[in-house]
Amino acid sequence: MLIKFDLGTRAAHLKAVFRLPDTIDGNTVNWPGTSSGMLAYVEWYTKFTLSADKYHNMYTLALPPTRTDGTKQGAIISLSQIRQACHLIPHYDKHLVIPRTWTTDNVLDLSGHFWLNNWASLYAYQTLW
Repeated sequence: MLIKFDLGTRAAHLKAVFRLPDTIDGNTVNWPGTSSGMLAYVEWYTKFTLSADKYHNMYTLALPPTRTDGTKQGAIISLSQIRQACHLIPHYDKHLVIPRTWTTDNVLDLSGHFWLNNWASLYAYQTLW
């Protein structure tokens, strides 16, 4: 997912979408900063490289290091901050060896580096390039 901020756009792995309750113990709750009440838990990738790769014109990004307590760098954000889905291509080693442990369910957590595929669609090309 691409997340829009005041300072730009950043990629994140969307892990959960949820809503906070409107009432707790019969009392109405006003949750500051949640206009629609819909939230998302995301785990961040690093910022995009400043320039696209010279061979395929795609930006690269990576998994950031875990925090000192071993947890991933994540956040709870308003669902309205998500701008679009994006296609990440795992960066293989120079011998094009794909680890057998990678599956569609875990490759975003196991591959360390990615290319942001701005060629996935016309819309992606217009908004990511």
